[in-house]
Amino acid sequence: MKRVKILKYLFLSLMSIFLLIGCTGEGKIKIHNNTNHELFAEIDGKDYIIPASIINDSINDIETISVGFDIEKGSLFSDNEKEVNVSLFGPTFAIMASYTSEDTIFTDETKVTIKDGKTTNIYTKANTAGVRIINNSNQKIIYAFSTFYFSNVTSNIGMDIDFPIMVGESKFQRIYPSSNNETFYVSFSVKMEDGEILEFGGESLRLFADDLYEININ
Repeated sequence: MKRVKILKYLFLSLMSIFLLIGCTGEGKIKIHNNTNHELFAEIDGKDYIIPASIINDSINDIETISVGFDIEKGSLFSDNEKEVNVSLFGPTFAIMASYTSEDTIFTDETKVTIKDGKTTNIYTKANTAGVRIINNSNQKIIYAFSTFYFSNVTSNIGMDIDFPIMVGESKFQRIYPSSNNETFYVSFSVKMEDGEILEFGGESLRLFADDLYEININ
């Protein structure tokens, strides 16, 4: 009789284990927007916008989003986790893929591992400046480029924007930020559909990390 009870106990225990393995749990991603501008995210194929936070000397109001995922429970002896594709970018933020003293490589995409019962936090920090072109005119914007004025060299760089910018559209470009160690100013040239070239910025315009310069064309 005692042996039967032991076998029954073992059977029920094994059934509980199998049921547990067959269940699903939940993990979360939480993105913290530590910039003064909106962030755009694509998480596991779904699009999200994280509103701009308010960050200054007296206010630190951080916007966040949380996204939950079902995670299949596997072996009791392995972690229950899921790898998720994440795209995340904004006018003054990019994911740093690699960094050396000579160069920094940015990307918009990465992979994040989420574990059952836990929240994976993603903290962002502004690491670029930006320019946003807003087309409120009655014609298309054909092209634009930026000019960087360093102490001993001038550099013209085409803007990596999907042109043209149609009437009513706005598009942004992240740009290299000025810093205390390397200060420079920047100007922007915008070519309209009728051939007119409009100039903005100049030697008074220095853009640091999290600065977003808006060009509103009427």
